[in-house]
Amino acid sequence: MAKREWSEFFRTRLGKVFVRVGIVIVVLVLLLVCAYFAASKKPGFYRRFEATERAERKKLNDEFVSRALAAYSQIQESGDWSLAVSDRQLNGWLSVDASSNLVHIFPPEIKSPRIAIHGDRIEVAAPVTYNTWSATLSATLHVVATIRVPEPGVVAIRLRSAKIGIYPFDREKLATILKDALGKPGWDIEQSDEGGDPMLTFRPQIVIEKKYELTVKSFETDDEGQCLITGSVSKVKRR
Repeated sequence: MAKREWSEFFRTRLGKVFVRVGIVIVVLVLLLVCAYFAASKKPGFYRRFEATERAERKKLNDEFVSRALAAYSQIQESGDWSLAVSDRQLNGWLSVDASSNLVHIFPPEIKSPRIAIHGDRIEVAAPVTYNTWSATLSATLHVVATIRVPEPGVVAIRLRSAKIGIYPFDREKLATILKDALGKPGWDIEQSDEGGDPMLTFRPQIVIEKKYELTVKSFETDDEGQCLITGSVSKVKRR
């Protein structure tokens, strides 16, 4: 069509309908794009660690591994152990060794989790991807939780908030998902409520090299991003 013919077409009833439909489609596409980026938005601590140089990540990873090996040496010597690490060292391990060698510890939908410690609050964020027959849907799950050890060997996780990008996420639904995931190894998990927040309480059964079963005695964090975990071990009983 010539320019004049197009102009005349848009003056007709059909042409006006065509324009309106086009505007609606453009608006819907823009809304979908905005919703996608809003759902994919990562929290500030995640973006800051993403900017960390590869060499620095490797250094933090090595520091974490060194401290983990020191804790293992304590287990062999005395049966008690302690592990003091920072959130940056833990993120270094998650971005280097855990990402390449321990992929099986994460569900396939969760990619590259990161952690930030602020006093008694722990932030965890991870991109979540779901592949469907027609598209790959990506979002960022951001959870704020409190972890404590009410008695030796028992861990309690209180879910303070949860978001998908900038959108609130149902914490009760998240608690159910976590309960199902943590229940797969056979752990006995209880779901309750504390101050209006969902809470999961469980006794983790952690065995190292089929020889030692770990018991967590305390879990402490501070405002500097430091975490101190202490515990003991017992020999695994042979059947």
